[in-house]
Amino acid sequence: MEFFDTAFWKDFASNVLATLLGVAVGIPVALWIDRFVSRRRESKEIAERRNALTQRKNQFLQMLHEALRKNLALVEQMERELRPESVIFYNVDTQLLESTSSMKNETIEDLDLNRRLDSIRYELLHLHRKVELQLEIEYSPYKAMANYMDRRAQLVEAITAHFPRIKQEIREALAIIAVALPNEA
Repeated sequence: MEFFDTAFWKDFASNVLATLLGVAVGIPVALWIDRFVSRRRESKEIAERRNALTQRKNQFLQMLHEALRKNLALVEQMERELRPESVIFYNVDTQLLESTSSMKNETIEDLDLNRRLDSIRYELLHLHRKVELQLEIEYSPYKAMANYMDRRAQLVEAITAHFPRIKQEIREALAIIAVALPNEA
């Protein structure tokens, strides 16, 4: 019996050929499968991040919507109650708008809405300062001065002059946010 007979060489050649063919076809197929799985995984992660961002944006818009509605109600109440002879003891709520002013640019893509929110925040802060001033001077020595009521009337007039513009800006922003929010059934 010969160690290297023709049967050996036939088997050897067929095994080598099968191995080379397996390597030549198997490696590219394995790489293709790996790329395919990686792409699927990446697209799934991107979709999950996009969904999380959308959910975060919707929650943020809902918070802004509630804060703006609350401030609109407060402004309308102030408009009804503020007179030169009366004192307003409450104020608008600017905390949410202040604390999220930088976050809105990362969360909301609508530049017009961001601009409007900045304008509303500025106007509400301005109104906030005026309302605090009317309360402060009510309980200060300034009240004893002869021209107190004239000055108070001017301050009340300055405050009430703010109301129409603030209300209009808040209503416009609320309309934009209402369109951006998903409809909840």
